[in-house]
Amino acid sequence: MTGSTPDLDRFVRRFTIWINALLVVMLMATGAFVMWPDLAGAESARSTPPDPAYVAGTRIDTPADWHERSPYTLVLFAQASCGACQRAQPFLRQLVARFADRAPVVYVTPGANRDDEFAFGRSLGLADTTIRWAPVDVRARVTPTLVLVDRTGTVLHAWEGVPPGDQDAIVEAIETAIIPG
Repeated sequence: MTGSTPDLDRFVRRFTIWINALLVVMLMATGAFVMWPDLAGAESARSTPPDPAYVAGTRIDTPADWHERSPYTLVLFAQASCGACQRAQPFLRQLVARFADRAPVVYVTPGANRDDEFAFGRSLGLADTTIRWAPVDVRARVTPTLVLVDRTGTVLHAWEGVPPGDQDAIVEAIETAIIPG
């Protein structure tokens, strides 16, 4: 018995059409939930963004040794494997050099590879002693994040993502905050 019967061919064609139609419907439904988060019960993509993790005037629990050399500390949340951190590297290197005596940088990372994190920190001009692993209660939502704190851990300024267009404003805000006026 070679070949197939007309009834079997018709069944296979109808079954294939039915399965394809079902797949299309499933893909459309999935696409609707992805494209329109409100349908999935998620927050609308057009809604206001959530508050930043660190807001001026709030206090974070920073270890005392972060403030040994200066009344101000720049806390840099980053990790070597972060593409945005890599792109911000030249700017971060400039910050470290510019504010080394007045607002030293502490590099806080959740990164798992210690060798990579030390290498990235050194590439910014940081000493190994200023590279820390993030305590559970001192974390950032986005890397890189810069947070300028005073000796008490009070947040003076915070910048999430360090966008290139904001770099001059960041330097100016740090200068204004740490120069007694």
